[in-house]
Amino acid sequence: MLINRLAILLAERSMSGARLASDTGIAQSTISKITSNKSKQVDYETVNKICNILGVTSDDFFDYSPIDYEIKYFSDEDSEDTFVFIKILDRDRSVATLEYKVIFEFHINTNKPDNPMDIDEIKRKSQQVEVLTVKAFLEKQNKETYAKFTELPSNFQNIFTNDLLQIVGKNIKEYLIQEFKIEFTFAKNSSGYVDQLLNENIQIIVSSKIDDNKFELPF
Repeated sequence: MLINRLAILLAERSMSGARLASDTGIAQSTISKITSNKSKQVDYETVNKICNILGVTSDDFFDYSPIDYEIKYFSDEDSEDTFVFIKILDRDRSVATLEYKVIFEFHINTNKPDNPMDIDEIKRKSQQVEVLTVKAFLEKQNKETYAKFTELPSNFQNIFTNDLLQIVGKNIKEYLIQEFKIEFTFAKNSSGYVDQLLNENIQIIVSSKIDDNKFELPF
C-alpha cells in the first residue's frame, strides 16, 4: 500500500492547503484530495511541484507498506444477514480474511445514539424525524488475524478507517433510501465515523439528515 504524507508535511510547516495551492498553481480541490489520500492517482508533475515547494524528496512524500486490504460488504439473500469481509494481503499474497457480521441499531434526532428504535416505529413517527442515525456493530465471526495488519502505523490505519467508513456508510445509505422511500428522502451528504475498535469488533456510526426538498440523491 502506497500513501502520501502531504497532510503531515503541511502540518510540520504550519502551511495550509490553500497556501500550497497558491504556491504550486495546483487546484485546491486537487490538493485536498491528495491530502486526504482520496486521490488514487497523482501524476509526476503534481508530485514534482509539491516536492519542490516543500523542499522534500519523493521518499519524504510517500510512505509504503507491503500490507494491503480489500473490503467487501455483502448481504446474504438467504439468511438476510449482512457481513463485511476484509481480505488482507502481504505483497499481493492473501494472508487472512477477517469476517464480521453487521448488527444494526436505528436512532432518530440525537447525537448520542443510546435509545434504539425498530424500523416500523420510525416509519410510524416519520413526521418527527429530522436525522436518522444508524449504529452498525461489526462483530468478528472468525479467528483469522494478521499481526502486521493490526500493527500498521497510524497514518495507514487512518486510511483503512476512512475506506471502511466510506464502504459501509455508502451501503447503509443505499439501504435507508430503499427502506424509507415512501416515508422520506435523505439529504445528499451523510456524516459518519468509526467510533471504536473493541476486541477486534468495530462500531460505525452513520447519520443522515432528512431532505425537506424531497430530492433523492446519492450518498
